[in-house]
Amino acid sequence: MSMAPRVRKFLESRSVSYQLIRHRYAETAVDCAQQSKLPVHRFAKAVVLKDKTGFVVAVLPANRSVDLSAVNSRLNRVLSLADQADLRQLFSDCVVGAVPALAQAYNLSVVWDERIVDEPACCIEAGDHQELVCMSRNSFIHLMKDGCSGRISVCL
Repeated sequence: MSMAPRVRKFLESRSVSYQLIRHRYAETAVDCAQQSKLPVHRFAKAVVLKDKTGFVVAVLPANRSVDLSAVNSRLNRVLSLADQADLRQLFSDCVVGAVPALAQAYNLSVVWDERIVDEPACCIEAGDHQELVCMSRNSFIHLMKDGCSGRISVCL
């Protein structure tokens, strides 16, 4: 498999320049960064959260962990981690566990950690465990403009 069709369509509809990077199979965000020989803090991972009103995708640097209290405070919600069944249903064109950070392509809300834009570029999961979508900081900000940002992560 390669880039998820919804991710490709979303990027094309936003006229965003990006580069695809193939790497050896890797399941975790940290492993993806290492396989791609990228600094781990330049890889943005997606963490899917849920509550009784729906789902939210938190996007944060791969070397950090989501701070649920910070997200809940920022969004005024009581979110918890989504389960594998939720992920299979929400991201049906992706390999299980390879959640792209582009929640908007799946009609989901996004909250992102502002530390991501400390870097000149970032990479995200393409929807499988062997390809990354890399883009400039400005492109990332453009794609996240409808989401909200804040300090929503803590060191691992």
